[in-house]
Parts: sequence; structure tokens; C-alpha cells
Amino acid sequence: MKRLSVFRTSNSAALAGLTIVMSMALGACSNEDDASPVPAEADDLYTPVLKASSTDGTGGTLENYTGFLEALPCTGTDYTYYGNYSSSALLLAIPAYYEVSDGYAKNSSTPVRLPLGTYNMLYWGHPTQELAVAGDLISPSFTIGQKMAEQTFGLASLDASANTYSPTHQFVIGTQSVAIGTDSLHADLTQATTALNINISNSSGEAMNASIDSMWISVANTAKTINAVTGAATSSSTSGTVNFGLTKSSDSMKFASGDVYLFPSVSTPSVTIYAKLANGQTKSVSHALTSTLPAGTITTVNITVETILSSLPDAGLLRVNSWVEQTESFSITMD
Repeated sequence: MKRLSVFRTSNSAALAGLTIVMSMALGACSNEDDASPVPAEADDLYTPVLKASSTDGTGGTLENYTGFLEALPCTGTDYTYYGNYSSSALLLAIPAYYEVSDGYAKNSSTPVRLPLGTYNMLYWGHPTQELAVAGDLISPSFTIGQKMAEQTFGLASLDASANTYSPTHQFVIGTQSVAIGTDSLHADLTQATTALNINISNSSGEAMNASIDSMWISVANTAKTINAVTGAATSSSTSGTVNFGLTKSSDSMKFASGDVYLFPSVSTPSVTIYAKLANGQTKSVSHALTSTLPAGTITTVNITVETILSSLPDAGLLRVNSWVEQTESFSITMD
């Protein structure tokens, strides 16, 4: 079942293999023999018109895309940042920036403006959504002439000494080689993040124990950085732990996270569930998942709590239903 991000909802998430197909109809034609970018005057710059749509990657019906898009013109296989021209023909280290609504770009003060030539376009997209848990993303700094293939996006640190990080937000990435003035721009954007949806309920089916004051989650073995061009976890990226809180439902039947976005896991992750009790005690139990968390996958983890008493032995059963929209279910006993 396809799940796309929708503005002002708390259950938006990435579908595995989701691609965003973008087409830009050029506003002018040019000499097909131009093979590399050249210096430009204002009259020599070309500004494409942006149209964006999305597909689940299986050849299904296209659906309109809503979100924010940055376009960075680059050259070479290492994606050396070329820059983008201003309306006064100044070459600046500022990405072209678009707000896309239902498949169409609104007027942009910084659209793509380029002379004729061949470029490797780099696209960074931020689908519009309301985050269930606040997310952050550390973007790479860049200057004209910088090799973007060597740059990374990173998670925001919560505590460097504890190697803990904040969740991020949904993020898509794509590239395309294009001859400006000759080719249309078609960018296939793929998901660079993975999503977790945590639900904790009482095994008896009754309301959660009133002695539980709050609950939160730690997810270990997630990547701390991803490559700015490929979106893949970088080879030098060591694993970190992402922490986020859970919210008690209005009827007290469960604690849940909604969809929380992370970088893909470096290895099979483990989840630690923390419960702070009204008496000030904090209980915790860890449980290893049976599968990794690849980019583009939403994993729902359903946890049932047996009891919360004084000690905390390991317990529980784990089931995995699927890979695209994964579900892991297990029980824990907090004695």
C-alpha cells in the first residue's frame, strides 16, 4: 500500500523505493554541440520550468509531488559544484530553490539559471509534512568548485560523549546529467531516510499502567552521515544512537511515536525502551530487531508490555511480516 507524505498529517512516511520523477520543460532551444558550461551574460541564461510527480517505482500511476526542492548544477563525476546565476548574471554559491505544490513549482526568486552546456544536476528534496517528532538535518557546506561527492549530510548531535542523535526528517535525493538548452530535465529522486513507527500497549488490552509517567526510545546502529550525492550511508560513517520520546494517547491505551525518520541502519539495529515511573524510577529493556532499516522503508514496531514491577528481565517474541512496510512485534516484561 502506497504511503506518501501529506501536509498536516502525523502519519506521513516514505514508501520503499519511492521515486520522484521531475520534468523541466526548457524555455529555449540551443546548439546541441555545446558540451560544457561557458561564462554567461544575462541574455545567455536559460531558466527551466519545473513540473514534479512521484511514483512508487513499480511503474504505477504517477502522483503529484509536494515539497521543497533544491537544485545544484555540478560538473564531472565528482559533482564539482558549478554554482547558479542570479537574475543579474552573477555566479553564486546558492542552490536553485523551489516550492512544489501538487506537482507544480510556485514562482521562485532563485530558479535554475544557466548558460548552455552539460551539467550533472544534483537534487535535494524535502517533502512537505508535519513531523510527529521534531527532526533535524545537518546540511553540507559548499562553495563553487567544491566536490559534492565528498560531502555528507549528518544527524544532529544530542550528546557527543554518549554518541546520541536527534531524528531527522524525510529527505529525497537524485542526480541527472543534462545538456542545458537541449535536454529536458528528468530527475529520479529516491528516499535517503528510513522511518520507524513505535507503538507500545498493554498486553491485557487495558489502558497503560498509570504508574508510567513517560516513555522514550533509543535506536542503536543507525548511520550518522550519508553521502550528499548518492544518499547512501558513507563508508566512514560509524553507527550512532537516535533518541526520541513517545506520546501517550488521550485514552491512555498506548504510547506511540508516529513516523520518525532516521538514516539507514549500519547493521541490524536494537531498540531500547525506557519507562519513567511516577516514583522516579526508570526502567529499560533492549530488544534486537531481526532486519536492517534500509532507506525508503517504513518499519512499524508493535510492543506489548506484560508488567512493570521492580526488576527487568529480557522477554518477548519477535515477528517480521514484510520488507517494504516492515512490521516487528514483540512483548516485554518490566518486572
